[in-house]
Amino acid sequence: MKRHAPPSSPRSRARRSIRTNGWLALPVPSLAVLCAAACSSAQSTSDGGVDHKGLDGAVVVEASTDGSEADAARADAAPASDAADGATADAGAPVSITVSSAAGPEPNVLIVNDDASGAYVATYSTGPSGTFWGPLPASSMVTILLGTVAHPALHTIVGVQPGDAITLVDSGDVPAENFILTSIPQPPPSGTTQYLLTAGFCTDGFVGTPSPYYVGSDCVSVEENGGVFAYGAPLLVRAMDDAQHVVGSIGQKDFQLATLDDGGSANVALTGAWQTPVAEALQILNGPSVPSGVSIADVVQGTLVPTRAQPPDPADGGLENVYYVDQGFADSMQGQAVWESSEGFAAVGVASNAPFPASSPGSLDLDATAVATFPQIGGGQAVAGTDGLPRITWSTGALDAVTAIAGFAEWLSQDSQVAGTWTVVAPPTTDMFLQAPALGPQASWGPGSGATFPGVTIFAAQGTALPTYQTARQSPSFFVDPGPCGLGSPGLPASAIAPALPPGTSLVVSGYTQPPPVGCGP
Repeated sequence: MKRHAPPSSPRSRARRSIRTNGWLALPVPSLAVLCAAACSSAQSTSDGGVDHKGLDGAVVVEASTDGSEADAARADAAPASDAADGATADAGAPVSITVSSAAGPEPNVLIVNDDASGAYVATYSTGPSGTFWGPLPASSMVTILLGTVAHPALHTIVGVQPGDAITLVDSGDVPAENFILTSIPQPPPSGTTQYLLTAGFCTDGFVGTPSPYYVGSDCVSVEENGGVFAYGAPLLVRAMDDAQHVVGSIGQKDFQLATLDDGGSANVALTGAWQTPVAEALQILNGPSVPSGVSIADVVQGTLVPTRAQPPDPADGGLENVYYVDQGFADSMQGQAVWESSEGFAAVGVASNAPFPASSPGSLDLDATAVATFPQIGGGQAVAGTDGLPRITWSTGALDAVTAIAGFAEWLSQDSQVAGTWTVVAPPTTDMFLQAPALGPQASWGPGSGATFPGVTIFAAQGTALPTYQTARQSPSFFVDPGPCGLGSPGLPASAIAPALPPGTSLVVSGYTQPPPVGCGP
């Protein structure tokens, strides 16, 4: 139930951010109240530093010049009243940056602050509850250092403003678990001859129970409920007949790998009543041409769960692009259509979230009017830019009027011992590149001299799901690295053009991946 990147690929070795339940901005509703009682404002110290006595006691980390000190700073950073790194902050509302995963809040994560030009300003650290809180210069950049110096995953957010509340979801060490499906409700729906089990993003077949399964890390999402994160892989069993029609389904939404026994295989029994499948037709309206690919996914607690395309059936009135969607399991539906280009792996696509159909067959109407004029990105590459840091470039596709841009660069160190990734989330620009900013004393987290850049992915997005760049920069995990299968590739929803969108919203996306993905069929 798992598709692997090659062992030497940075994507298979570096940590990456993964979608969460619905929209990714984790609110901090009581921030102002808490700070009114417990926080003092940032003050300049005698050594030119900034005194952060914020929500978490987040600190400025003393400047270091080698990797060992950088790692030590991450491990040992503690609340302090005095800053050791020279930096002054513009007056204005404080910025909060929260880093969390299913394992809980992540303290001592280093955050590098640069000015608007990309010049180094200071290094900070998240506090005990995984949050940095304090003033930062307006329109500056922050780079959050996830992973380790040996396997870094860096995330830069450009154009940070006073008052921003940024949440980055760290997938960390996503678990891979074994479980045994011990039983399903009996009797099965009439006509059943085989079954499909879907766990999160991945699907496999079986003919009876007990049936053992391995849920790979690329099948898993990070789900959020009330500010608490957990690794989730919603389970769904579809009963099918000889003609590949789905005749019934039953699922468990809240299946969480965090509850499984890491030392062995957990026993899982699905209970309840089989649900009658519902047919949903995906109707493409105002598309520029016939799309290269279309799909509908169940949206289940913020996870995109693949649905099953329905073979032609006269009972559906001859509708095309009909899918079985899962009653009693899906919270909503998400449809997408993709128009691919011939260069590398480039595409423009549109995705839309809609309510579960009220009747069968239902219809999900996907308005593709914006696709014809949305910029098509081409000629993308990652190269060594300023000080050898990644510069993500493209030669076609003016991105000065989109809502947000995200670039993902992979690198391998000169000795091939360090594989890393660098994500940059930025506002629209008239430039044809995104430049990674300076890391200052944390330079050992970067590519280093002589590094190569084997892969790049570039996204641009606009739509009601992402109404402003403020929304994008406060939810950088929205831009999920598509992994080795690239933008809009068939099969796993993990390669969809967008994560689960907020209810009733849509998004137009242009994307480019180089090198083209290999072996990523359904």
